[in-house]
Amino acid sequence: MSIICDVTSGLLALHQSDIVHGDVKVDNVLIFPDMTQNVSGMRAKLTDFGSIISLSQETFAQLTRYYGTQRTNAPEVGLQSTSRRLDAAGLIRCDCYSLGLLAMEVILGDLSDHLVDKSPSVLGIALQEVGTSNLRDPEKRSISLAIPQFLAHNSEDRCFDLALVHSMLQPANVEDFGLLRCVMPYIHCVID
Repeated sequence: MSIICDVTSGLLALHQSDIVHGDVKVDNVLIFPDMTQNVSGMRAKLTDFGSIISLSQETFAQLTRYYGTQRTNAPEVGLQSTSRRLDAAGLIRCDCYSLGLLAMEVILGDLSDHLVDKSPSVLGIALQEVGTSNLRDPEKRSISLAIPQFLAHNSEDRCFDLALVHSMLQPANVEDFGLLRCVMPYIHCVID
């Protein structure tokens, strides 16, 4: 969970700076020893900024194509063309989808073909996998609330602002968000 939380924190910082990472995946995360405040004794950091997209006004119009890695891209990435571009919110939501797959790979140790096939069933499969994982119950509850915000097939149903999801993933806040289970499907509307 600390790896997922650290990567979410890094991605949130990028998004708050109007930068889309463009290639969120396990291969682009480095793990460092950390003996400070981190209970796990490690710190995960995002790397490989070769695919970043700046959302600044001067460059955004020219750089609206999301490339990433096909296996870990959101379903809509493959539908881009010269006439169909993703807007800023769409690009951010592509990062969030890839973050959801990264979370699943960290939890499971690998991504099955069912989780990367770009179909609407990915979310349900991911939730089943979390339910049968070796995570402790508070972590299962936390990640089960976050995964729908990441892996919704329809990009409009996906998280746009990672701040709430990041807070949900914090170990101290896992129990605080138990009551949100019934309202989480509607939170993306509030965040947007």
